[in-house]
Amino acid sequence: MSDAPNPALIERFFAPCPRGLEPIVAQECADCGASDLKEIPGGVLFAADWAAAKRINLESRSASRVLWQAASGPARTEQQVYELALALPWDTWFSVNNTIRVATTGLNATVRSLDFVSLRIKDAVCDRFREVMDARPSVNTQRPDIRIQCVLTDRDCTLYLDMSGEALFKRGWREAGEAPLRENLAAGILKLAGWTPGTPLFDPMCGSGTFLIEAAQMAAGVPPGALHGFAFEKFLHRDASRPVIEKREPVPTVFAGSDIDGELVATARTNAWNAGLAEDAIRFDVKDARDVEPPCEAPGIVLMNPPYEERIGFSYTRDATEFFDAFAATMKRRFKGWTLYVLTTDMQLQSKMRLKPERRVVLFNGPLECRLYRFDLR
Repeated sequence: MSDAPNPALIERFFAPCPRGLEPIVAQECADCGASDLKEIPGGVLFAADWAAAKRINLESRSASRVLWQAASGPARTEQQVYELALALPWDTWFSVNNTIRVATTGLNATVRSLDFVSLRIKDAVCDRFREVMDARPSVNTQRPDIRIQCVLTDRDCTLYLDMSGEALFKRGWREAGEAPLRENLAAGILKLAGWTPGTPLFDPMCGSGTFLIEAAQMAAGVPPGALHGFAFEKFLHRDASRPVIEKREPVPTVFAGSDIDGELVATARTNAWNAGLAEDAIRFDVKDARDVEPPCEAPGIVLMNPPYEERIGFSYTRDATEFFDAFAATMKRRFKGWTLYVLTTDMQLQSKMRLKPERRVVLFNGPLECRLYRFDLR
């Protein structure tokens, strides 16, 4: 099936994202060919053809998912939602052999249980398959092939098929475990900080390397979805092929990071390798952040997300004030001309560093309210 643009095939989509990154995601969607963009808290609504929607899955660094709008209509009760879902041709959209999962989000919804709404949608999907094929898909709550998302208000119901499958921030290169900073938030912060390929980037508390790896992939022309498998590859009703990765010329850039924890630095090196980066793309060192030096002569951006958990010889509650006072002194003495960005949940960090922020941006790392502070090091 051709993915050639056709005005008759323009459809509606929703790209959820971390709160605070809506303008970034809207621009990413527009760059991939989306139109009629509307930013709402926690995401961006947009119109696009199927090819553009697939491209957003591959190219967007800050979206969490891309959801295709399957239906929307008036529905306030569980039975009305069931009837809306039952009328849809689910059997033409995916195979009965695919596993499914249904989730419901309520916005002033008047139903008693959102879980029960999800159950009724699952019933409707299975009833449709039984009616047409005398078989039904199985449920898999952990790793389903097909995710169905319902958004229910006090007036209407919108049903989406998730094009992305696994969340887009799961790039496929992280060695193991959950990162304290998700990749799509890190990418959005890079853009909020005004970083562009060619500008030196240094992270003195790099942890597993998220900021640096995201930026290095940008400079190397590697799309964030290069290693990601997408749910739309299982869809029946549209072209399921992956978008072609366009070859881009890499931009030479200085990337450097350090951390006092040698095991984390080793993990960062492994993550960078898994992300398809050259061995010398990022310089990683084991070093106390109070002792760091600029990685190059040209000024650039220092970007970091200080840890809040207990680290080697460090307790945030006990040691933060003394530590950040000394760290700020190092920044002012050795990094003149650089710009420092710090993402933190500590609303008193600027006073600990005795620096006046030039800018502060409210962001959310999951449920945690954060501030992204900018300090000009003169």
